[in-house]
Amino acid sequence: MFNQYNLKARIFPTIICAIPILLFQYFFLSEEISIFLAFLGNLKFTGDFTISIVILYFVSQINRLFSKTFFEKKEIYMPTTDFL
Repeated sequence: MFNQYNLKARIFPTIICAIPILLFQYFFLSEEISIFLAFLGNLKFTGDFTISIVILYFVSQINRLFSKTFFEKKEIYMPTTDFL
């Protein structure tokens, strides 16, 4: 599941990109999410952890979507070759 490519190209960049989003969620939205989860069935304990995992997954998918548009534009085209 986690080979070298997945770790270096997908998981680590996603974690780096997710840190500001998770901090925003923890410090600013945590109370609203806790109220919402209490309304849904008093899942306060697993709520913050589950929401963080869901946010991390969606950020990973957004990162993948943007990366695919750059690297699959043309089969030979790589953005770094333009900088050279």
